Amino acid sequence: MVISYKPDHGNARQAVQKGKTVAGLHLDTAYGLAGVGNSKKGTMIYVTRKALSGFTKRKDIEAVADPVWRQALLNVIAECKDGSAEFKAAIADFSQKRKVSRLRVHVERSPETMIPVYQAYEKGEEGAKPYKYYSLGGNYCAEIYEIKHGKDAGKWGIDIISNFHAHQKDFIPKWQREHPTAKKIMRLQINDMVAYEEDGETKICRVKKMTSGLIYLRDHRIAAEEADKLSWAASPGQFQKKNARKISVDITGRVKDPKAALTQNKEKAA
Repeated sequence: MVISYKPDHGNARQAVQKGKTVAGLHLDTAYGLAGVGNSKKGTMIYVTRKALSGFTKRKDIEAVADPVWRQALLNVIAECKDGSAEFKAAIADFSQKRKVSRLRVHVERSPETMIPVYQAYEKGEEGAKPYKYYSLGGNYCAEIYEIKHGKDAGKWGIDIISNFHAHQKDFIPKWQREHPTAKKIMRLQINDMVAYEEDGETKICRVKKMTSGLIYLRDHRIAAEEADKLSWAASPGQFQKKNARKISVDITGRVKDPKAALTQNKEKAA
């Protein structure tokens, strides 16, 4: 049996024309710019306020901007394990005694994942500086393409497009700007179905998520899982090597596979 899923993607381009969206474009938390992060990675340091109730591990405390508050918190959880009841109790007790519920924290992010917001009277002006930032929300789709020219000719690449960028008027994907002659192989969204070859067999999976240039796939028979233990992260190179392709499954479980259709056409021609 092959399980049939009903993806509900919506059409971002049509939604924009009607002044609507098909998903949230960014997360709710606002950030300020604090400084330069890792110069090699091209990251920046952003600052926001976080509730102490959300501190569950030592790493959360190490991100506190104020060194005095940071050290005070590190002292109270010195003997506690990350995520333990003792850790949470120590933080709650600290919050009550010090009468503080939120603290400024630093986060390191790539500018590509942050949306700048300008004052209305400065937007579009030369030299205008954002007064706050929002983090991108979910991803709209992943487009897999084949490069036609240059040293990487014949290789597959991937461009993951966020909900925010997909809803911008006249949006052109990064891969089309960088490789105008490239061919789009497929567009994948959450719950789309994919077939690929492995050990002489055809495997069928559905798309769980997409992030950092990878598409996470899990067997179509798995409805839920703990973390990503039953999924695997596929790169565009693995998609190409395994002859992956987008398929569809109707409500009766019938699979429409472009590879099978191609094989049938060859047999008829022969």
